Amino acid sequence: MTEAEMFEMAAIYIDNSMTIFNTYVSITFAYLAVAYLVGNKLSRLQAAVVTGLYLLTVAGAIAAIDTQLGAIAHFQAELGAKYDFFFRGGVPRGLGMHYFVIPVMILGIFASLYFMFVEYREGLTASLQDDI
Repeated sequence: MTEAEMFEMAAIYIDNSMTIFNTYVSITFAYLAVAYLVGNKLSRLQAAVVTGLYLLTVAGAIAAIDTQLGAIAHFQAELGAKYDFFFRGGVPRGLGMHYFVIPVMILGIFASLYFMFVEYREGLTASLQDDI
């Protein structure tokens, strides 16, 4: 593979990573909107289905972005053997994104699940008070 092709592939992987992250953010905000608007009205089965689909979708996004970031780090290492600008202190710059992006995404998942739990629990409490 020529250097020009390697630069092009790295740019494609970077673009794919940004697209995957934008998709993750859109899915997460859609889940939060569902939790806020109807979370307190959902039955247990409905909440479980919505949460399961959300977790399945964002798990795929995390796996995909992990693959893309790994490919970016690979191309940076390959190009770094010839060109010095991809490295600072011997560590590829793209490798640091693994330690930032993936934990932020996982933290967003836990925050979204907590928000859904709070909204669902409030609806459950309200329905119990209506029965009294």
